[in-house]
Amino acid sequence: MNDIFKINPTININFATNYGFIKNGKLEPIYIEMQKKYYLYFEKFLIKKLNLEGIENELKKSEYFHEAKGVPIELKYPNETKLKYFFIRNNLNIEKLNLNDINILMTQSNDDILLNLIERTFKETIKVDYYFGRPVIPGRILYDGNSEEYLKYTNSVILGLYYGKYQINISDQYWDTYIEKNNEIKETVLNFISKVAVKSIDCLVEFIDYSDEDMKEKGGMKNE
Repeated sequence: MNDIFKINPTININFATNYGFIKNGKLEPIYIEMQKKYYLYFEKFLIKKLNLEGIENELKKSEYFHEAKGVPIELKYPNETKLKYFFIRNNLNIEKLNLNDINILMTQSNDDILLNLIERTFKETIKVDYYFGRPVIPGRILYDGNSEEYLKYTNSVILGLYYGKYQINISDQYWDTYIEKNNEIKETVLNFISKVAVKSIDCLVEFIDYSDEDMKEKGGMKNE
């Protein structure tokens, strides 16, 4: 069971077993394949609704956000996603889909049909009802870290913001300005996305910052 929870700690074991996604205590490959397909179409949906590609283009133009060197373990399917700075952090519980929607996810390749599926179902698939097999009271749960900033609501879309801060040597004189500008842009962008989400997807969006901070001190080494 621990191997299943490593893949999805919020999986509903009973639902997944009833669909045949779990056999002999192991998660079937088809579950992982369908979860991946759902993820990629959910990303397309969010790109369209929240203008995430346009926002990423603006971040890339600035000198305060760069593509990160390493890939956090939470970033799924890095070679197939379109986004470079944002990724979906939710554990997508596709076993909560009804039988008809499971069939659509498995068999369809039409973008419009699959995006419609996402729009109809994402609030249920992102919702956390179980955590490591135990029922969860609606509220907040801890993602990844161990501080308050990693506590997120069980029914919100959670986006990881993933970027590298330091591509140049930063002098002591420029350090405070650099950090201030980085935080200012980040706050503006995340607030904008949150406000757009209220109208466009009718759902709370929360963020986790996974910035790649290679240079820990002023005047540190340049990223290669």
